[in-house]
Amino acid sequence: MRIIAGLFCLALAFCPPALGGLLSLGKPYSIAPEPSYKHCTDEGDAVQLTDGQSFKPGAEHQTMWVWKGAVGWHLSSYVMIVIDLQK
Repeated sequence: MRIIAGLFCLALAFCPPALGGLLSLGKPYSIAPEPSYKHCTDEGDAVQLTDGQSFKPGAEHQTMWVWKGAVGWHLSSYVMIVIDLQK
């Protein structure tokens, strides 16, 4: 149930509202614990959740699990993401 609630919250944060665009685009955030999934963890994790980029299947990216634009965790029982909307 926590996973579903977390995914729902992420969808609300990153889906464009009817009037105005992405609320979280370019906004700073904090995450805990630190990303740990070795196939996508990189120095860009500090900005990738709000950079406006999304996974697009194709020749360049075979699966989301190894896409360097993704942020992932391995065997984490929880993930907390706090986005500062600066409003």
